[in-house]
Amino acid sequence: MNLEGVKVLVVDDEVAICKVLADSLRDEGCVVKVAHNGDDALSLAKDFKPSIMLLDIWMPGDLDGLEVLEELKKRTDCPRVIMMSGHGTIETAVKAVKLGAWDFVEKPLSMEKVFILMKNILAYTRQEQEKETLLSRLRESVVVVGESPHIQQIKSLIHKFGTSSSAFLIKGEPGVGKSLIARNIHYASKRASRAFIMINCGTLPQGLHVTELWGGEAMYPGAQAKAGAFEMAEGGSLYFKNIELLDADAQDRLVAFLREKESFRSNDIRIVAGTAIDLSEKVKEKTFREDLYIKLSTLSVELKPLKDRKMDIELLVEHFSQDYCRKAGLPMRSFAPDALKLLAGHSWDGNILELKNFVERVHILSPSEEFDSYDLRYAGLIIGDQDQFSGYGTFREARAQFEKDYLLAKISEFNGNISKTSEAIGLERSYLHRKIKAYGIDVDNKR
Repeated sequence: MNLEGVKVLVVDDEVAICKVLADSLRDEGCVVKVAHNGDDALSLAKDFKPSIMLLDIWMPGDLDGLEVLEELKKRTDCPRVIMMSGHGTIETAVKAVKLGAWDFVEKPLSMEKVFILMKNILAYTRQEQEKETLLSRLRESVVVVGESPHIQQIKSLIHKFGTSSSAFLIKGEPGVGKSLIARNIHYASKRASRAFIMINCGTLPQGLHVTELWGGEAMYPGAQAKAGAFEMAEGGSLYFKNIELLDADAQDRLVAFLREKESFRSNDIRIVAGTAIDLSEKVKEKTFREDLYIKLSTLSVELKPLKDRKMDIELLVEHFSQDYCRKAGLPMRSFAPDALKLLAGHSWDGNILELKNFVERVHILSPSEEFDSYDLRYAGLIIGDQDQFSGYGTFREARAQFEKDYLLAKISEFNGNISKTSEAIGLERSYLHRKIKAYGIDVDNKR
């Protein structure tokens, strides 16, 4: 790895050593500054902001190298520190590393070893930056959208739950975004760089819940043993969707796992459960273990259905619209105020998932740059009295009637000007004329 442009601060009370180090580093393209005592080192580090510091342990003055390191670690912009010593001990080296030093090298220095350490630092730093960039993108892709008081409370709980390692339960109707909240809590925790594994208990093979979760033996000689979800989630989070459908044997194993985790602080996996029903009723029916329910519900959050937080719908529509256009590589499109009002007034029994799917359907079916009520109706939104569609025997008949009504409205909007109408609705003029003729629309009467 190239060291060109890397900022390095060399700190040693011996001028000759500083000169040799600085010259060697500059030959590799590094930008180098030198300090000969602890106070100057701290002052230079603040202004120079080096990526790497070569720091001698034993220096005269008020601060030795270890004390300088302790002060540096209190700063948010602390460089990676390589400690140097001509008469160090294993005890000193261990103490330096515990204080946060990257490594410890003995004098006389091997420049080859110093360069290797520096390149390792740069490689590690780059990986950390790439990881953080990826995590930022992931967090953006699972952002919780909404400004209602309920969503504000949920956002606050995400950060609080993120600091804990306890199991927790997410409750709410199907489609309200339980897995989204689980992912957000995962990304808000120290486990963010590790795996988030989701298991849908409703799709686990009957009789094989334990095997799917904890793995099993090889099916035949020479084959690999089956890895379970717990192995794949090591160090991360394991989310049980529809936890009420987990079979009895798997519930027993999960309770034992949670007990062991509490007793020995082992098994570094965070357990998250989601349910759309009242688990306490399953406990009364003896189909769900009471002790498992208690352990899971110690921390819990309940998501309200979309119909109870309609003020979030407009923001959700905008978010889903932008997300669809970005992924599809299309210019950004929007919804007109009248369309947003209709969307906000709809019941959305399927909650956020239904709304997301509908927004995508509108984008697929309509060529408009701004979607209005006609686009919503064409995409299947029931507007007004549902009986208005009872007279249409087939989808073709209903679509034809909608197209006729849509064209009548648009032609009237542009006072019968076919050129302006065709441009506004995104249809070729000749094709629009054919539609007008097919539906028997009298353009002159629309002027």
